[in-house]
Amino acid sequence: PRFGLFWSPDYGKAGTLCEKAANKLQIARFPKEAVECFTEAGEYHEQDGSMSKAITNYGKAADLSLRSGNIEEASKMFTKVATTYISIGDVQRAADSLVAAAKAVNSKESEQLYSDACDLIWDGSEGLEDLTIGARAHEVFESFVEYLIAKDEMKKVKNFLPRYIAMLRRNEMTASLCKAYLTSAILEIAEGDFVHAQVNEKERGTREVVN
Repeated sequence: PRFGLFWSPDYGKAGTLCEKAANKLQIARFPKEAVECFTEAGEYHEQDGSMSKAITNYGKAADLSLRSGNIEEASKMFTKVATTYISIGDVQRAADSLVAAAKAVNSKESEQLYSDACDLIWDGSEGLEDLTIGARAHEVFESFVEYLIAKDEMKKVKNFLPRYIAMLRRNEMTASLCKAYLTSAILEIAEGDFVHAQVNEKERGTREVVN
């Protein structure tokens, strides 16, 4: 048609309609279909440039998937929330959403979610001095360490501690830094590596004096 040249899709309206449909399906106890509609709503809002609405709907899809016992889908949707935050340059909230997801799903997916959250902040491939990080960035790393300790994954804790310690140094978290050095020393002693344990204790003591 001649006037077709002037027509453009209304993604915002489509997103709103999908969200309304999702709410009705959720009330009617059709969780799978509701999740699909929330996801579509998020995608339409994202195309419309309404990122906050997109994040809200992806979050609803994630929460509903979780309550329905679909852990894999919940993990995927939480990751979609994080990806949307990244698209608007909010790395901290993206990482926070992955940490929240890891705690919520509390499954084999959790470790990867924690790891991905830390990588978003700093994957260790470049110096921290070249990065702009938030005042709460170390909390993401702290959550991962606490998770690994709770799972008794001490070898993984030991391997990850250097990155955690570097992050604590960057954010000048003295108390947590001393605790991290002590944890590192204990793990070295447990493996019979007294030399590295002494180095860690010396480093911890030096920083206590300096601060």
